[in-house]
Amino acid sequence: MEKETMNLSNETEAGSAYSYLLQWEWPEHIESLLRRLLFLSFAELAGDAEESTDADALAAKTFWLISVYPKTSPSILHSLAQQLPARFAVRIAENPNTLPETLEYLANHPSEDVRVAVAENGNTPAHVLMQLQEDESADVRYSMAENPNLPELVLQMLEEDDNCYVASRARRTLNRVAPPIAAPMPFRKPQQQREDELANRRVARG
Repeated sequence: MEKETMNLSNETEAGSAYSYLLQWEWPEHIESLLRRLLFLSFAELAGDAEESTDADALAAKTFWLISVYPKTSPSILHSLAQQLPARFAVRIAENPNTLPETLEYLANHPSEDVRVAVAENGNTPAHVLMQLQEDESADVRYSMAENPNLPELVLQMLEEDDNCYVASRARRTLNRVAPPIAAPMPFRKPQQQREDELANRRVARG
């Protein structure tokens, strides 16, 4: 992993970021990786270049697993969202445990993929969805227009989008989630119905 994108390594003491993460309960496969990272961080401090290379690769795998783990602490996800590169931010934006304030932060991410993931997360606040339906990227708006789980108001606004593809997609989604109500048949009095039936019989008989 590129060190310039991993701000977690900028702790005052080697391994302190991994020690911090070990304060939470993790499934065994993440717990063991964090302990291995803690060991490698001390090896790196001792000047072992080979162990340092191993630590970078292991850190990438570990933080990926933390980002996708559905029970990761929301506070950790919020912290990682501000420090990890886009490929991790997408997974954090998809995580069902991500806080609304974290999603609001990620809604301004430069990556379209991250913003799409924010729009699809059920925890995303309504005002953030309203912001995203005006996103500069037509791809983000089109992805939203495909999403039947969005509030109807957001889909209705996308139906008015300047991009004809976005507007058409939103219209189809709206018709699926809220099909237009068919107009009721006009009421006819019983006598009129009887007269219509007699007229139809005469036509049938020739």
